[in-house]
Amino acid sequence: MQLADETIAYRFLPHFVGPLLERVMYLLILGVALMLMKYLDVGFMVDVSWWWVLSPFALAVVWWAWADSTGYTKRREMDKMDKKRQDRIDKQRENLGIKTKRRSR
Repeated sequence: MQLADETIAYRFLPHFVGPLLERVMYLLILGVALMLMKYLDVGFMVDVSWWWVLSPFALAVVWWAWADSTGYTKRREMDKMDKKRQDRIDKQRENLGIKTKRRSR
């Protein structure tokens, strides 16, 4: 059921967000954590420049730009759609009692 919930959530987001959430989300979480630590003057973050604190956000933007310009996101989206399609076919064949040939990827 989790896959269906994720699919519904991604449907309302821009096309490039879904596949990239896995990688970019880590950068955004790191950026928010560093920003909060800097703002609240926690430990060693007092002496760290704001440029270093905000750099994960810049890296996330660079990642998004690269992924969109190279077609990486579209390929990932197509791979997921192909996998879902093959899983549906395999499930229907299994329900009909037909042997399934599982392709190695």
